[in-house]
Amino acid sequence: MLIVKYFNQLLDKKWGRWTVGITVLVALFTLPVRCEGIYKGKVVDENGAPIPGVLAVGTWSTVDINLAGGNSRCLDAKETLTDEKGEFKIPNRWVPLLGFNGDMRIHIYKVGYGRVECFWESTDRAGDCYLTKMEKEDGRWIFPLMRVKMSRMKYDEGRPPHVSCGRKNGKPLIEYIKANKEYRRSRGLKE
Repeated sequence: MLIVKYFNQLLDKKWGRWTVGITVLVALFTLPVRCEGIYKGKVVDENGAPIPGVLAVGTWSTVDINLAGGNSRCLDAKETLTDEKGEFKIPNRWVPLLGFNGDMRIHIYKVGYGRVECFWESTDRAGDCYLTKMEKEDGRWIFPLMRVKMSRMKYDEGRPPHVSCGRKNGKPLIEYIKANKEYRRSRGLKE
């Protein structure tokens, strides 16, 4: 009751209304208040069998337009591994009410398989996903991974993805780092 009384007194003053208005506007632009769902996928081999332990990294970025053309800016990254059914879920990032989420790019990789990298919104039209027929099953994109012969591991189809976008909280992408180390071990390279 006392708080309501002080708040009403604050609103009675002209500077108080301005302060409350500016505070509400700042909150709308900065407080994370909405999240637009979960990205769901399933990773299978060329025979349709699920592949457990596949790295799935989601990165969000945007392009800031300027006089020189534009700069790509990293917003956030999240990673996960597929379960025994080959399924994964990457939660979307929280954004301010009037903020921008950016485009999510998916990177899927496991040592011994080819990688997949493409924008999530255009999994049926762009990137590596364009080269493979993409299908949806129970609201999940199905990502087929092809086996790569050891002799082809050093070439582009067998190498891990290059993820330049990092987590907003500054923590490293642990599973991504492990996948890169596993690749280097499989090739007999120094870590």
